[in-house]
Amino acid sequence: MAASRGVGIRAGTSLDGAGSAAVALCGFGVAVIFVSDKFIRPALTGRASHLGFFWVLLGGLSGLETFGLLGIFIGPVLLASALALWREWCNAKRA
Repeated sequence: MAASRGVGIRAGTSLDGAGSAAVALCGFGVAVIFVSDKFIRPALTGRASHLGFFWVLLGGLSGLETFGLLGIFIGPVLLASALALWREWCNAKRA
């Protein structure tokens, strides 16, 4: 919903004749979304699931590729579940 408002604001700015302001606003929006999607969300998700940054990023991107938009959330969950099963299996072999 916020992205659609941002598109409307940029289009309105562009139609008012302030093309450079529209481009700057678009660049700022892309930078904020990129940083939050690639760095902040994996850091928060990784902390909750005890996964490293790389694994959460890999899970999110592979989930996005496999399941679409919903896969951003499904991917890290499946990866954390697989990792938990792997750890349990390795601990069971030692005992």
